[in-house]
Amino acid sequence: MLYRMSFIVLTVILQSIDSFLIHSFSSRSHSLQLNDFGEVKKVEVCTIEKYCKRKGSAKIWKLFQELAPVAGIELEESECFFECQTGPNIRLDGDDKRIHGAIKSEEMVRKVLGLGIDEEI
Repeated sequence: MLYRMSFIVLTVILQSIDSFLIHSFSSRSHSLQLNDFGEVKKVEVCTIEKYCKRKGSAKIWKLFQELAPVAGIELEESECFFECQTGPNIRLDGDDKRIHGAIKSEEMVRKVLGLGIDEEI
């Protein structure tokens, strides 16, 4: 009985810590705005973790692979940025403060890369 109660208490504590960590890091995440990016030299795309995968990171990764060479921007597949609630997520230029979430369309990918909507690949 004591073992079971200890396990339940420990589970609740761990869930609280996990929730705290996710929400405290979310202040680093930025909403995607037109012309928000300035000059981008490198884009890292979270494709490894299950949350971004569920939210479409494979599609976004493929779009970046097609468009990044046109823009002359380095591209890297990355592990989790701890912004799971806003995925798929990207990090710009390796700076932890420039993590952007909810990258879900070709239009958003083009904005990140500084490409126009009509620009041919």
